[in-house]
Amino acid sequence: MNMAAQQGVTLLEVLIALLVLSVGLLGVAALQTKSLRFSQMADMQQRAIQLARNISEHMQANPAGVRRGDYVLTRGQPAAGITGPALADLQAWQRQVATLPAGTGMIMPCTPSTPISCTNIDGHIVTVYWNAARDPATGGFNCPPQSSDDYRCYRQIIR
Repeated sequence: MNMAAQQGVTLLEVLIALLVLSVGLLGVAALQTKSLRFSQMADMQQRAIQLARNISEHMQANPAGVRRGDYVLTRGQPAAGITGPALADLQAWQRQVATLPAGTGMIMPCTPSTPISCTNIDGHIVTVYWNAARDPATGGFNCPPQSSDDYRCYRQIIR
């Protein structure tokens, strides 16, 4: 048998080519999956930014309610005794925040004891939390997140 006259490919060469191709396709699939995940996370971040801006516009439209302290929301619960436009604004905002995965929001007045620097005593801190991982075991409310187990958040200071 003359080896110099061999034509075509062997089965081993075909198997190696298929292996290289399949590894490449797996890499492309993983890249696509990561891309989709990052796109979803960016969408959630953008929605949280829009929600914070939305409630800030409602607060600016109702300065009397802000002065009375009507725009305070702790862990999704408005302060007792709130009525009128502020209550309607907070309830509508809560419904919008709930469209994020496990979405919840907080609005608290700036005081010297707030967790971030708040020099204007008349300002408020609006924080939107959501479960970006969509994992029921996730649940810490640290902003910014301290671990991968914490909810993602967006915080805005309204002056």
